[in-house]
Amino acid sequence: MADNNVLTVASTEGRPGIIIYEALSGVIFHITPISLAVARAIELSVNDKIPYPDPKPYQVEDPSEVAFTPGQVSRAEDNPDYIEAKKAIDLQRMKQWDKIVFEYCAKMPKYPTRESLINDFKSQLDDLKKIAKFKADDDDYDIIMLSFVLTGNLDFAHINRLATQQTALAPAEVAQGIRFFRAKV
Repeated sequence: MADNNVLTVASTEGRPGIIIYEALSGVIFHITPISLAVARAIELSVNDKIPYPDPKPYQVEDPSEVAFTPGQVSRAEDNPDYIEAKKAIDLQRMKQWDKIVFEYCAKMPKYPTRESLINDFKSQLDDLKKIAKFKADDDDYDIIMLSFVLTGNLDFAHINRLATQQTALAPAEVAQGIRFFRAKV
């Protein structure tokens, strides 16, 4: 099924194609898909920045009746607390990876800088801050992106799927791709 918000896919002089996507708010994004190598490099960077917890505190001494040697400890992976701690880290990694991919791949031509976006939405942001409370560490850019630009529940996810080329193709798109290899389809 094709994504109805994708307006066009344009190749730019031998560079990766740019996918033009209209968010439900009407803001246009230019999305440059990333290669698997770039995705892997981002993943490695995120894993370095958000490491798994040290397994040693999660290892417990085995009871003497099951231990082969005195002082033998169980694997951290057998401890449910360690498994939960790793799941929490995996969630943090996934969110960080998504954010990096979004910031790297998705550009808004109308708002080339963070400041231009903030300036354009300043009055709406001021009105929103009169009726809503935000966390102290929320900056104006993030509030605007989540409140006014990425208004659809799936906008962020759609943009990241397009950036990582994980979208399903419509039959017409498949046929168009096949035409590259065969003249008549």
